Amino acid sequence: MTARGPILVATDFSPAADLALDRAIALAREHQAEVVLAYGEAFVDRSPIGDEGAVMSELGALAESLRADERRELEARLARVGAAGVTGRVLAREGAPGELVPALAAELGAWLVVIGTHGRTGITRFLLGSVAELVVRRTACDVLVVRASAAPASGAFRELVVATDFSAPAEAALRAAVALAVPGARVRLVHSWQYPVGAWGLNLLGEHSRAASTVREAITSTAQANLDRLVAAHQKDGVTVEGLLVEGPAASAVTDLAEREQVDLIAIATHGHRGVERWLLGSVAEATVRHAPCSVLVVHAH
Repeated sequence: MTARGPILVATDFSPAADLALDRAIALAREHQAEVVLAYGEAFVDRSPIGDEGAVMSELGALAESLRADERRELEARLARVGAAGVTGRVLAREGAPGELVPALAAELGAWLVVIGTHGRTGITRFLLGSVAELVVRRTACDVLVVRASAAPASGAFRELVVATDFSAPAEAALRAAVALAVPGARVRLVHSWQYPVGAWGLNLLGEHSRAASTVREAITSTAQANLDRLVAAHQKDGVTVEGLLVEGPAASAVTDLAEREQVDLIAIATHGHRGVERWLLGSVAEATVRHAPCSVLVVHAH
């Protein structure tokens, strides 16, 4: 996972956004990248309410007060970036975060976007799940969604799960996950399988019937061979890379595993059409971002 541009971090000054900033700083130090803080400035509607000049004056004073508060908050976080020995800067513009962050990422040629979930700015929702999904869907570069409720205490990713359908984008997600894994970490490459469409009649015969066993063996033997090939090709010193076959729908297979095993990070690929559009037979990547109990790295095909 080589830095090809800056790391763009969306902030709303919430604890969740600050955790995302800490994660971005750590990644920037490791990959010698610049950190750019993206902030959607407060908007005060100055449309005329009447002819009273006092009203317009008060609105202007309110806007300036909000801007001053925002500048102080941004300067404090920029100081944190500098204190870590990382180059940083701020980009503050008016706009909804679901539109602003992808636009800034494209403008900067960002290597990675890092966003937190469950943040607020004033009384307006900012980096909640739905906005995180919009950012992931609309951003061309890879996006790390940091979930505050499940962040590892050490700040390092030690238990990682990568969803694969054996496509080139999925292999890119595996490469990215292995690059993020610290010494002592475990990366599990997970492929979920189901009986093919049209094989519903096998259920009537029973899972242990000869026909069902034959189909199952054909599916799982091929999948296991593909897993073994990928595991062998992506070994890293100090990191354990394992393959795992799971029967069931792709999204729930991955998120259920993450829940059971207290996983730190799920890495999942998209096929690069319109952000999170389709992965396997549905919007699996989008469902993973929405329901995962841990942070999620969405790797876009390029």
